[in-house]
Amino acid sequence: MRFFAAGLATVFGPPAFAAGSTGETIIEIDFVETHDRLPPDERTAIVGRHQIVATLSADNRVSENNEAIFGKRKRQFVRQGQNNEALGDNSAKVVWRVLGPHQLRRIFAGRQFLMMTDIEISGDSCSVQIKYLLQKGYSDTIGPRADTGELAHFSLPTVVSSGCSIR
Repeated sequence: MRFFAAGLATVFGPPAFAAGSTGETIIEIDFVETHDRLPPDERTAIVGRHQIVATLSADNRVSENNEAIFGKRKRQFVRQGQNNEALGDNSAKVVWRVLGPHQLRRIFAGRQFLMMTDIEISGDSCSVQIKYLLQKGYSDTIGPRADTGELAHFSLPTVVSSGCSIR
């Protein structure tokens, strides 16, 4: 398995985790969530399928592509290269942090909510836990409707299933 070759090698393990010829590790996270559109134009059980592909480089940088499909509409939250920041950089659109040995946290700030994704590495596989949290003072989230693109109010998403893999 290819992994962080530079400074993170001491956090994540011995040289057996060292990067291959490209010095990159790719983590793919797939998950399904449901949420409701709130009144006045209510719709329940809206399903979103998400895929996050993060490239972790040997120089402790993270670049990701984050896409979601709601019905027949595809949305890109973060495009490859748009978030090409140093690990732990708080000014990035998406913040990646090292939590401890073999553990990463990804934090995405949406409108009125935070999405925290905790990743645990075990050998050449990984597991993922995803949580949505409302920001203080809000009771719902705001986002574009899949059918019209107009802004609407939604319930906080609930994760139905999730998976993680390392390439």
